[in-house]
Amino acid sequence: MKNIRPGDPRPSRAPARRPEAAGASPQGFHVVLAIAFVVLLILKIAIVRVYRNFLKHAPVLGMMIFILAVIVFAISAGFTVVMKIFYPFVACLSEARGTS
Repeated sequence: MKNIRPGDPRPSRAPARRPEAAGASPQGFHVVLAIAFVVLLILKIAIVRVYRNFLKHAPVLGMMIFILAVIVFAISAGFTVVMKIFYPFVACLSEARGTS
């Protein structure tokens, strides 16, 4: 093992990971929201059909399901709209730079 002096930076043991490798991608966020949506939907159906003593929580679960559905839709539709609007400009810029 090398001698490390107090002023020397420590050598890195593992290479730095990109955010996508750490699970911080937009697709990962979309999947997490979709799983939460499905879990809440199943929970609400179970409460309405089986666990009637928790029926007072059904409206709150319904609002949470609606909000998650709107967020998932906004993420998907928002990305599509942004790509439709800005993709021609990005493609022109990358062609001008010589990158693809």
